[in-house]
Amino acid sequence: MHTKAQLIEIGRHYFDDKNVNVMFATPDGNFFYENCKSYADSHAKSRKIELFEIKREDLAEEAPAEKEEVKGGEPKTGETDDLAELRKEAKKLKIKGSHLMGEKRLIEEIELKNK
Repeated sequence: MHTKAQLIEIGRHYFDDKNVNVMFATPDGNFFYENCKSYADSHAKSRKIELFEIKREDLAEEAPAEKEEVKGGEPKTGETDDLAELRKEAKKLKIKGSHLMGEKRLIEEIELKNK
């Protein structure tokens, strides 16, 4: 059986759809959309378990903790910036398919073009 906090984490992906504002969940891990409340009620009653209402706002309360963890993560190395600069240079040199190449391949192609 799950707590409401656990169900919020488990069912977070249901709210990826911008039209979903409310979900109903039971501690046994079943989720129901807002328009299926009667099914959710009957499921909870038949099993004699609680029915939780999870709103989009409930997700917002959990989100800041995740953002703090991301901020405290490893510092960026700047690789994406380097790759973007290499791609710009490759575009100037008219290297075909440069948008699909990795960093090593781009460096090789640019060196070949500059010879």
